[in-house]
Amino acid sequence: MHELSLCESLRHVVLGAAHGRPVMRVAVQIGRLRQVVPESLVFCWDALRRESAGVDGLLADAELVVEEVPVTLACSDCGAQTTVADDLVMLCPECCSTAVEPVTGTEFLVLTIDVREAADGDAAERPADHPAGRPAEVARVGG
Repeated sequence: MHELSLCESLRHVVLGAAHGRPVMRVAVQIGRLRQVVPESLVFCWDALRRESAGVDGLLADAELVVEEVPVTLACSDCGAQTTVADDLVMLCPECCSTAVEPVTGTEFLVLTIDVREAADGDAAERPADHPAGRPAEVARVGG
């Protein structure tokens, strides 16, 4: 189950961005081509956060929210860009060409990390620790 390895990498990114503040919620985007089962990822995340609750407690209440990204293909033969229903069929739905490249569907991004501020106890939404507030790419594990 590679979801557990992904959660380990995700934990590293989240704790680095949280800067010692308790994490309340982590929102991620995962492309359908990434071969990640969202339910398994959430299951592994829950196990990981329960395990780490006794260590530093920063992830004890951290909910993982997964947004799946559909596969969009760009066809170099006809120029069409379409979202496909079947992720296993890498053909252009317009002209049936195999000269396609994924535009979306390969993402594994941290979108937001909600942390509890130490001063007032209110949760505040923070973008992942990344230049210009863009999502941070989670370290790729196994491919």
